[in-house]
Amino acid sequence: MKPLKERFNLKYLRNKQKLEFQENNFRECFFKVNFYDIPVQERFIVYDTFIIISSKAKVDRPTTVPILLEDGVFKAQFEIEGYSKFEDGHNILEIKPGTFNLFYIPKVNGKLTYLKDRTCLDIMFDKEWFEETMSKILPMEFPFLTALKKGRACKLFEEAKIISTPIKQLLESMLNCSLPTSMRDYYYRLKIEELLLTIFSMHPKFLEDDRSSTNLSLDEKVIEVKEWVDKQEIGNIRLQEVEDLFHISQKNLNKGFQKYFGCNLSQYLREKQMEKARYLIQHKNYSINEVAKLLRYSYPQHFTSAFTKHFGYSPKELKAQKTLENKR
Repeated sequence: MKPLKERFNLKYLRNKQKLEFQENNFRECFFKVNFYDIPVQERFIVYDTFIIISSKAKVDRPTTVPILLEDGVFKAQFEIEGYSKFEDGHNILEIKPGTFNLFYIPKVNGKLTYLKDRTCLDIMFDKEWFEETMSKILPMEFPFLTALKKGRACKLFEEAKIISTPIKQLLESMLNCSLPTSMRDYYYRLKIEELLLTIFSMHPKFLEDDRSSTNLSLDEKVIEVKEWVDKQEIGNIRLQEVEDLFHISQKNLNKGFQKYFGCNLSQYLREKQMEKARYLIQHKNYSINEVAKLLRYSYPQHFTSAFTKHFGYSPKELKAQKTLENKR
């Protein structure tokens, strides 16, 4: 694989076809491009050893398109919203909404499938830099690194992992960096290395090591989980994320929550969701659609149904009552 700086640089990006180019400084640029009639907006943050690509694509219907990259691809792909699946006869790489994976394919010649609108963040890595950097951190015989050095197709996780809250915060901090240009080089490099450490810490190899070293009892873990949940934005919590972060099964979590709080974890999260929803509607004047989106309901009517079942009255009735009180 050619060095990243030879495959992607600002000169190459400026000459990219079918785009509108805007460069903020020597590191950052924006594009609008049509990819097989799919309108895509892209933002590139360009360095010699990594490139951060934030993109939004308008996918009106399920679409499958061919893709050919002679130089291959080596990247971490974070599917914030949407869905993508790559197939080439040898490899299948499926990344569902809210998940990510890190993978290397030496030559890309296959097809991509998209199902709906996508918001995605890719971080492409220089292979030589990555091998040198991670060799100092990972065990010598770590399977992903071994396959990478031998030039074999590989992915870090068999199935894409949930984008956890710490990862989400790292990605947002990079995209929203407001530091002076002279300080950004150092900042981005630190954040990229922190992101890689966080990603690799989720690998089963390290989870096993962590499980064997922890002395926390089940009861202590349940209390720790509850304290963590209470500090989070309630609409962003997924059960799989809790399992991954605290290395505890959903069965044991539910058992512990039932023991201490009289409900399982799903019920506890639902209770917090509904109380948050009622507060936002009653005291912050949020619309029903805004609350449904914040709590990650696919459709507002699903939220309305859940709210009504929980409280015995609908969000619309709550809003009407609040309006009546304000008129008095």
